[in-house]
Amino acid sequence: MLTVLAHTVCAALRRRIPGYATATPHTLQRRFLSTSGHIIHRRNEIVVRLAQRPHAAL
Repeated sequence: MLTVLAHTVCAALRRRIPGYATATPHTLQRRFLSTSGHIIHRRNEIVVRLAQRPHAAL
């Protein structure tokens, strides 16, 4: 049951993020789901603010 729910959530997330329509669940986890942040619920909207991650040194 949870596997079906996780698959559905990942599919919905892929469709809503530009450029990630073919991303794997691992990529979504690494780039978005494991990032900390805040969810702000207002009357007519929900705002998600992700914490900025440090960039890797080149």
